[in-house]
Formats: sequence, C-alpha cells, structure tokens
Amino acid sequence: MATIFNESTVAKEPQGKAASCQRLLTVARVPGSNIRLDRLTLGTGGELALTVPGTSVAWLQGLEGETRLSHGGGETLSDAHVAFLPPGFSGTLRSEGGAVLLYG
Repeated sequence: MATIFNESTVAKEPQGKAASCQRLLTVARVPGSNIRLDRLTLGTGGELALTVPGTSVAWLQGLEGETRLSHGGGETLSDAHVAFLPPGFSGTLRSEGGAVLLYG
C-alpha cells in the first residue's frame, strides 16, 4: 500500500545549530518497515551532528544548497551528490549558505 503525504505537513524538529529535521518515513507512518527517511534543513551557518548506529548503514542526498561533511577529513556535498555512510559513522554537517538533504 502506498503512503502519500506532503513534506510541508510534517513538523520540523530543531536539531543542532540553525538546523531542523522532518521525520518523513517512521515506524509510526510505515509499520513494519526498516527504512527511516528524514529531511534535514540547515540554515545559514547551520551545523548538525550525524551518528550512524553500529547496526545500520545510511545515505545522504543533497537536494538544495551545499554542505560540508566533516569526519576526520571533509567532503563538500551538493544536489549532485549522494554519500553512503558506514555502520558507526560519526561526523558533522555544516552549511555556510543553507542546504536541504535527505538522510536515510
């Protein structure tokens, strides 16, 4: 069965500095699914810590703007990038001008 909703109807939860998270796919919305999907928004100067549980993998997909993913080194992500994150990954997203990403 399809689950249809508009992201504008999902509440934004404050996360980090000038950042918010919208929980799009959750256990409550899609029972029995092991997939979670969040829409992350970083404002100007936004910063958000990311930690992937040791039993999971994750990915980031840029939708708007540009972010810097720091994890010892650092990579710039834009709407042309998808990043896969391994179990136990820990890092920080930062955006000077603002950005929107999907985090699965």
